Amino acid sequence: MKKETFAAVATLATMMFLSQGAIAQDQPERTNRSADTNSQLDQAGQAGARGQAGQSDRAGQSGARAGQSGQSQNMDQRFVEFASTNDQFEIQAARLAERNAQDDQIKQMARQIAQDHQQSSQKLKQAAQQAGIQVSEQLKPHQQAMLQELQEMQGQEFDRAWLYGNVAGHTKAVLKFRDEAREGQNEQIKQFAQQTLPTLQKHLQHAQEMAQFDTAQQAGATERANHSSDSSTDRTRSDSSGRSGSSFDRGTPGAGGTGTGRGISDSNSDTAGSKSSTGASSGQNPK
Repeated sequence: MKKETFAAVATLATMMFLSQGAIAQDQPERTNRSADTNSQLDQAGQAGARGQAGQSDRAGQSGARAGQSGQSQNMDQRFVEFASTNDQFEIQAARLAERNAQDDQIKQMARQIAQDHQQSSQKLKQAAQQAGIQVSEQLKPHQQAMLQELQEMQGQEFDRAWLYGNVAGHTKAVLKFRDEAREGQNEQIKQFAQQTLPTLQKHLQHAQEMAQFDTAQQAGATERANHSSDSSTDRTRSDSSGRSGSSFDRGTPGAGGTGTGRGISDSNSDTAGSKSSTGASSGQNPK
């Protein structure tokens, strides 16, 4: 009985010892596994952070490119809107000139302008369709107002108003088309501007010649030169008048000094002295 009890106790002690060894061995393994798990989590977190940073950078770059593209699109869109409304205004104003102009040369010029801008309008629509840009032919309020003013004019007044309006309008159009031809981003719209620009320049040159723009420039330059000369003369007279007034004050008798200025002060003093001498001679009459 004692032997069996001793054997049971020994067996139990052996099992407890083995169990403690297994537990002792398992704890480092769990620690290592936990460390490995934490390391993997850290690596995964870093990878996720890098991925988010990369996505953020790509999103930022995409946003910047989209912003630049949007600005370019807006520039081309604004140009298309200007060119379209400008064509429609020039066509309507030219048709009005064909009916109401007094000068036959103006009627002929208006007929050519209407034809050219009709062709320009068709080409613009094609280019805008290829570029995916909508075209509006609605006139601006100021264009409608100018047409209304022209309709109320007759004879030479109408001819001059229409002609001078062409000089101003085509000057602006040439500058707008020049900028688009240089800086436009959409290839179709840019090419349209490059091809149309010479026609607008021809219109501007013709309008300037008929309005005698060179003569007006020369007259303006002469007027500015005359105005500058008159201003200089006025300043000179002002300075001279100031000095004369000062001499007059210094030369006035009884002012407590001897005037050194000539002109008004000396002349008045001499005249006064002459009258005084005459009066004295008259008072010394022997009678």
